[in-house]
Amino acid sequence: MTDILKHRFVSSKADGSDTQQVQPSHWNDGHKFQGGAVGDFLLRDPTDLTFGAKWGSSAWIQPPFVASDYFVNVGSGTWAVNAGLMVYCAYTIIGRTLIWNLGINPATITGSPLGLSRKPFSAHQIAAAIGGLYMRMPAQSSYYQLATGAGSQINFFKDINGTAFVPGVDDTGIRAAGAYEIIP
Repeated sequence: MTDILKHRFVSSKADGSDTQQVQPSHWNDGHKFQGGAVGDFLLRDPTDLTFGAKWGSSAWIQPPFVASDYFVNVGSGTWAVNAGLMVYCAYTIIGRTLIWNLGINPATITGSPLGLSRKPFSAHQIAAAIGGLYMRMPAQSSYYQLATGAGSQINFFKDINGTAFVPGVDDTGIRAAGAYEIIP
């Protein structure tokens, strides 16, 4: 493999005879990265005043299940999600992009909720913009809808018209994925 990181300036001076001193060939040599893990990437980090970089990981993080992370955000009622209904819940962060993946089997809805939410996947604040689609389950009533980010939660709506979810009819499971910009 060729050197992937070298200085822009390459010295043409020959090495001296004293091997205890830093030689021009040492300067010209490629750099060896240390730390990180297979699949990690080097990420510019201006908060690191020493090196200005850190290792980033694209590994998927699976947050622990917390029932109160799933709630009605607009309207009234409840969205009863429990650990047994979870199919998958994971996120990864690449640079300033949070990518998430969520799967929940149908959960009971009460009241007249207009929007359902999932609390933060991480401590990061995300841009409030359309960032993903989701599919409601079970399959006979499935269709894609917008999943929007607002601050640090992901919101799910039945449709763009503000129609309320109907208990017993719209008891909703979700298959969703999205990508959002992290607010610095």
